[in-house]
Amino acid sequence: MLVCVTITANLVVRNAKTNRTMAKGYIPRKDIDFFNWQQQLVSMAVANATAWGIPTAAMGVLQQQQAAYEPQYAAISNRFHRTQAQVAGHRKGREQYEKQLRQFVRQWVTFNSAISPAQKLTAGVNPGGNKRSQRPQISDQPMLLLQMMEGQRVKVTCRMEHDSTRPSMHPHADALELRYSVGQEVANVSECEHSHIGTRAVFTLQFQPQQAGHILYAYVRWLNLKQHGRSGPYSSRQQLMIA
Repeated sequence: MLVCVTITANLVVRNAKTNRTMAKGYIPRKDIDFFNWQQQLVSMAVANATAWGIPTAAMGVLQQQQAAYEPQYAAISNRFHRTQAQVAGHRKGREQYEKQLRQFVRQWVTFNSAISPAQKLTAGVNPGGNKRSQRPQISDQPMLLLQMMEGQRVKVTCRMEHDSTRPSMHPHADALELRYSVGQEVANVSECEHSHIGTRAVFTLQFQPQQAGHILYAYVRWLNLKQHGRSGPYSSRQQLMIA
């Protein structure tokens, strides 16, 4: 069941009329508009997380980021009762929060076919174009290779099934999605706590020194970002001990 939070549902309409708050695509410029926008976005994400397929871990991180930012905004919201240090702290905090929100929207909202265009507009996010891709359903799984490197870094290499000699991206995919977990063994991809979406067939993951000795469990699949339902199946599970 989808839940649509409407605590500030008129925010998008007001922004569209003023044409003053859409910076870098959809991020509001004015602090008060940004504060209202992020509340709307986070509230809708919390209410619809299960229906939208957003992992509990990703939602927990988002709510922690919001909890860190909102006191900073409260401290500067009254311009007659704030210090220069508070203003500087808010500016830095907002810049960091904006980056975090962009990453969340890009990973879990923009290309999420479970979220309707109307819901994206209500959340203050550009719904994207309406042109349907002519690319076919992706049916094959990537070949996944995990290789330990120095400094708790893991090299991730993906290949097409018929091209096992070199890294390669699927011709009908926009990106790949790596789902992974560290330490606790997982039985299937739905139990993975972390996700990485990228456009390169080779990339690295950085882990912490305290994670050395733990096992990394990972699955990967090809993504069609325009039509998520045409994305491919996940690969078989691969694992590697972090050293």
